[in-house]
Amino acid sequence: MAARASSLWDISDPDHPVRIGPAIKGDITALAFSRDGKTLAVNGEGTGVRLWNVSDPAHPSMIGSPLEIRASAATAMAFSPDGQTLATGGRDNTVRLWPLTVGASIRQICANTDTPTRQQWAQYLPVLPYHPDCG
Repeated sequence: MAARASSLWDISDPDHPVRIGPAIKGDITALAFSRDGKTLAVNGEGTGVRLWNVSDPAHPSMIGSPLEIRASAATAMAFSPDGQTLATGGRDNTVRLWPLTVGASIRQICANTDTPTRQQWAQYLPVLPYHPDCG
């Protein structure tokens, strides 16, 4: 079952938790904090995985565009220890690894495909700079 919103709480006094900042809204099925606590990954039904900068918990801000998860909603997520990769697991029993830096994304593309043409790159990877040579 998906939650309708997620809120950050100050639990320094466990007997008196205090909500911090606005709720992050959506039908939430999974979430994970990065090891440093500055990034929150939130999956919402039909919205993909959104990354939030929560270094200032009172003012969370979305980072980039959502990661598109079309096959199924993520029901489990975890950051790698270095924060460079996000692992998601879904209802289709598939674990996906999402590189979170431009360099890591380009390395993964080059390792798993022939170099895309400039047109293919613009169509499928519009947020990344074109790399004509994966060699």
